[in-house]
Amino acid sequence: MIDTGAEGEVRIDSGTAASIGLRKHSSVLSNDGTESTRIMNKFILDSLKIGKLTFKKVEAYSRNYNVNELKRGYRIDGIIGFNLLKDYLLKLDYKTNIVTISTGILPDADNMTILNYTAPSGTPIIDVDIGPLKLSADIDSGDQEGISLPKWIVDLVPADTVPKKIGRGSSLSNTFIIYEVTANTTLRLGKYYFFNPVITYTTVFDNLNLGSAWLNNFSVTFDQKNKRVEFLKN
Repeated sequence: MIDTGAEGEVRIDSGTAASIGLRKHSSVLSNDGTESTRIMNKFILDSLKIGKLTFKKVEAYSRNYNVNELKRGYRIDGIIGFNLLKDYLLKLDYKTNIVTISTGILPDADNMTILNYTAPSGTPIIDVDIGPLKLSADIDSGDQEGISLPKWIVDLVPADTVPKKIGRGSSLSNTFIIYEVTANTTLRLGKYYFFNPVITYTTVFDNLNLGSAWLNNFSVTFDQKNKRVEFLKN
């Protein structure tokens, strides 16, 4: 999995690490986005190959990344973190299911299809409008949901439907209920407008997330050197 919301370089499933005989380098304390923390093992991979690219001495943090395998529908051996590809253009084309890693730069931001982003903790953050609210949103390709809001923002957004429970999720140390509601407003990102968006929320996270179920409207290209991102509608 390529996860723009994953800090660091690489994550490896604990079962995979054991099956290939990796030796633990050290342990670290990790936060799951709530107030909970957990100890994770750290490994140093001698090399990691992605297509024709080879990365040397890669830091990889480990836990069980297949707790939700049945819900997700597939098993993963690990996660490619955003920072591993910091020297390249990363293009995620959701229509064709093709990932392109290349050299080059994106043009200057035009606030239409190309936006500047910040990344104080590694995850790219862009400006979006939800109705009159001007907000900051994480671009998180590792999140299976679409538009996820913290509860305090949901309370400010007019709704077309009554919130309903749609399932449960889990983080590093927590399980939680996921709710869904259709908003009676518009989400704007650059030149794109989304009317009456379906949003999800929980009571444990306080960030606005744009996950893969929403990103699949686009082909998304990241230029980490210049902190720019391009959204082209599929």
